[in-house]
Amino acid sequence: MNNLANKDLIHPVTRGTYKEPVYKDFVPREEFINRTGIFVSPDYFEYIYDMEFKKSGVGADEFIRNYEAKYSTCIQEIPLQGIFKYEVMDDELNCAGEYDECYEPNIWEIVNALSRNSKAEFEKRYDAIEKYNSVLERCQKFPDEFLILTEIIKKVWLQNNIVNDLLGHLAYNEICATEIVGNEALKDIWDISLNQLKMISNDLGGNIDSFKQIGQEKKEK
Repeated sequence: MNNLANKDLIHPVTRGTYKEPVYKDFVPREEFINRTGIFVSPDYFEYIYDMEFKKSGVGADEFIRNYEAKYSTCIQEIPLQGIFKYEVMDDELNCAGEYDECYEPNIWEIVNALSRNSKAEFEKRYDAIEKYNSVLERCQKFPDEFLILTEIIKKVWLQNNIVNDLLGHLAYNEICATEIVGNEALKDIWDISLNQLKMISNDLGGNIDSFKQIGQEKKEK
């Protein structure tokens, strides 16, 4: 194991808005780095947990202790020499969003901040794409919903007109409504109107069922 692992290479992040996943049966990523002396990005740490640790069948301490020897793939060592310079006002590097003010990060913490920022930006873009696709899918279905709703409104309007016309014939006719059966003219109007209402009601029921089905499919998704 690298002798750097005896030191705190990365101090715990105290102010970062991006929250990395925490596993109940494993350690945080910063602790993993400190104990192994091997830097891993948030994405690769998830891979280590899902594909290496879970399949290893050992506890977290044993896995971390033997990670480099048994579970790592190919570790690259880069000697750190010379002086690394950066602008203190560069928010990408100064770790201002990760630690308290006036904190002076080391090179490991700077690389860690860049890695965390990259992961956070990726997740923001991914979430934005997911929301866009959801809106796009809803918009693609909107014409069908709109057409069905239009048909429902149209048929309700037709039903209302037929009923109003029928009531108008009865109201302005001197013959009492109870004598409709004996009056051929009123009987024809009545029969035609009832048939129209039945046909529209059947179509309307189908439209309402289609509208409800679309709504149900949305809820299930």
